[in-house]
Amino acid sequence: MAVSTFFAGFVFTALIEILLANPTSAWNRAAIVLLSFSLALFVVTVYIYDELGMPEGFWTDGRRSALARRVSNFQERRRERRWQRIEEKHGATRADEDAADMTNDGPLFLTMVATSRYVFTPAVAIALLGFVAIVLSTSATWVKGTAIAAVAVGAVAYRLRRASLGPD
Repeated sequence: MAVSTFFAGFVFTALIEILLANPTSAWNRAAIVLLSFSLALFVVTVYIYDELGMPEGFWTDGRRSALARRVSNFQERRRERRWQRIEEKHGATRADEDAADMTNDGPLFLTMVATSRYVFTPAVAIALLGFVAIVLSTSATWVKGTAIAAVAVGAVAYRLRRASLGPD
């Protein structure tokens, strides 16, 4: 949550600066769109993690909306189809083990992983594209070259040093 908050502040600042500069280039307009989407996803990430930090009764005892029930039913059907696919390929024991792996830590863990994978990570990627658009809007070749080198070094460092977490 702290990283999402930090990134949201950083993206918000960059977005305000571009808007105040009265953007005219297509790259600046692209940056505005991309940074706006990433900011929205970072804010969503903060709210999801904030909700997950609440006591268990906060998210289990209240009424659920029709949309929440539909999403939950869809996820349950998807888990059942996954179990069936694994059972057909590897047998019921392996399917049961997989289901236990997915649910033993409860909805908190699954929601944290899904938020990181499907909200936070896309927000980071979209923000990076927004900053690439800002760099491309400049006419200084050295700025473009330095930015490309920095992104390349960061990507290589990430691939070399990231944790091996099993499902990767």
